[in-house]
Amino acid sequence: MNKKLLPHDLFFWIVSFFLLGILFGSATQFFSYKIIWVSVATLVVAILLRLRTGRISFLILFIFIGAIYFYIFDYFQKHPLPIFDQKIKFHATVEKVDLKIDGQELIVKTDLPEIKLKIETFRYPTFSYGDYIEVEGKINKSKSEFINGVIYKPSITLIENGRGFFIKEQLLKIRNGFENNLKKVLPYNQAVFLSGLTVGGRSEFSKELEEKFRQSGTLHLVALSGFNILIIITYVGAFFRLFFSRKKSLWLTSVFIILFVMMTGAEASIIRAAIMGFIVILAE
Repeated sequence: MNKKLLPHDLFFWIVSFFLLGILFGSATQFFSYKIIWVSVATLVVAILLRLRTGRISFLILFIFIGAIYFYIFDYFQKHPLPIFDQKIKFHATVEKVDLKIDGQELIVKTDLPEIKLKIETFRYPTFSYGDYIEVEGKINKSKSEFINGVIYKPSITLIENGRGFFIKEQLLKIRNGFENNLKKVLPYNQAVFLSGLTVGGRSEFSKELEEKFRQSGTLHLVALSGFNILIIITYVGAFFRLFFSRKKSLWLTSVFIILFVMMTGAEASIIRAAIMGFIVILAE
């Protein structure tokens, strides 16, 4: 690594060392002197790769950035545990809604102390992203590490609408309108399949339909992967290039990617796919 690095090689090493920092941070979270352990691990890596002094300093910076990023992320993920198996009343804001055939699942964030809960309730009345609600029910333990608890069919009272991020609210309305229009013009199974294919919405799949996809090995078709995102980006980018220069098309396509990610729920898998898609169009 003594020769001058090309931009794409430099990018590769920066990302690699940032990920190393996250790895070191996660491996040292149980030690008292975290930074010391990260420093020792960094020096070992530098010696093994035989990096020059200037380059060592530069890449060490990204190892520490990765480690600090992990510590900050880990700190904000440590929410206080809710009170389990007792009937309580609290206020919360709806962050996500998944409509099912026979009900709906809500992901809500409670008021202080902030904890994330999943609520499984009846199909009607239907709630939306940004709704501020009062909930009364018993919190059960969750199997997911990202959800602090689950409540089954509690009493829910709507207090106020529009507590979410305005742009995301409008994008979700567009998505819901798109899915509802599909149901008006297509048979139910075909409508939910096309919805899953385009915006990743498969929460309304019946158990029989989902099982058929699993048996045929085609369930990945309705998961928003890098391939799905790349197809969308390719056609959107081609459309923008009909009217704008390549550089302007890049920026417009990038904005479209961000809005599309927000519209489809901004889950980790979609964000990862969008980043990979952006790297592809940036390389072009």
